[in-house]
Amino acid sequence: MVVASYNVHKCIGTDRRFDPDRTARVIREMSPDVIALQEADNRFGDRAGLLDLARLELETGLVPVPVSGNGKGHGWRGNVLLFKRGTVRDVHQLKLPGLEPRGALVAEIDLDEKRSLRVIAAHL
Repeated sequence: MVVASYNVHKCIGTDRRFDPDRTARVIREMSPDVIALQEADNRFGDRAGLLDLARLELETGLVPVPVSGNGKGHGWRGNVLLFKRGTVRDVHQLKLPGLEPRGALVAEIDLDEKRSLRVIAAHL
């Protein structure tokens, strides 16, 4: 099982270009079973998600952990969890202290009848 974490920096590369397709290519190249993304939403305003999650699902099989109350965002406070197989049993959204609105997304994923995985996405 490949578990990865990736700060996508709002889909802006070291060349300072906004390129969500490049970010998606990197995710495809990692070929993770579970991935935690940070900075996947706009920082201000409606915090809209920046990736085409439907396309990413078609190309990689990764689906987002469902999060309630996220509006146009992909996840929680810029954190997104994507997984390939299993069933999400539980999801918690945590508010973290500090000046900036930070949070963590905690998911319990049942991989099969005997194995489960707890994944935490946070940007500290």
